[in-house]
Amino acid sequence: MYYSYSYEVSPSASAGAALGVAAFMGAMMLPSLIVSVVTIIAMWKVFTKAGREGWKSIIPFLNIYTLFEICGMEGWKFLLLLIPFYNIYLAIKMNIDLAKAFGKDGGFAVGLIFLNTIFICILAFGSAKYQLGAAAAAPAADGQAPAAPAEPEKKPEVGDDWVNGQQ
Repeated sequence: MYYSYSYEVSPSASAGAALGVAAFMGAMMLPSLIVSVVTIIAMWKVFTKAGREGWKSIIPFLNIYTLFEICGMEGWKFLLLLIPFYNIYLAIKMNIDLAKAFGKDGGFAVGLIFLNTIFICILAFGSAKYQLGAAAAAPAADGQAPAAPAEPEKKPEVGDDWVNGQQ
């Protein structure tokens, strides 16, 4: 008895399968592309709110370096993201510090961790103001410079002349 293991597929079936795969890939890529573009625009806006150049948000590695600086961390620490397991801790810490840098609470930080694109958009297009660094000391909207914080009162030390009554 002779068994044949050859199968023939008609060209129209192959073309249909290829078309189906292409349609599936297109359907998956389009939403991904839209989310990526929205995230890039939002990050650009977050960088400019923090007083940084927006174009730094689209350069690989420089964007993470700058984001660490925006969060109040040392920029070079982004290299620690290359360490397995520690990178998870560091990414969570960065999102918490980013929320704090814009005056947001822990709940917002949780949103940044789990729904990053949505909460980056809220930071970018919402009323959040950057509260760290030189951007926080920028002139107020009325053109007046912000008032300097009051200097803490100097506590007298034992060797000070004015404490001993010798002014």
